[in-house]
Amino acid sequence: MEDVRKLAVPAAGESFSDVQIESADGPATTLRLRKDGDSHWLSVAATGEGEAKKAAEEITSRTQGWEFKIPALKVESILKKRADLLEAAS
Repeated sequence: MEDVRKLAVPAAGESFSDVQIESADGPATTLRLRKDGDSHWLSVAATGEGEAKKAAEEITSRTQGWEFKIPALKVESILKKRADLLEAAS
């Protein structure tokens, strides 16, 4: 991450991309990416049940209300589709 700032209220009509990451044992994490000029900003939210709830609450307590500036190359990696990451079984 290159910088951090208070989470900005998105302007009306501003576009963003959400990426959801889920695991069997851990919290469900949502990454929200948006472009502001030439910069890319990421915010994080997590939810969970049972054991994952504690981890989700810790993630949320550290990231809530903040946006993190990330390089464009990282944005490309985050937005890749599952099919682009996995090889087809032969």
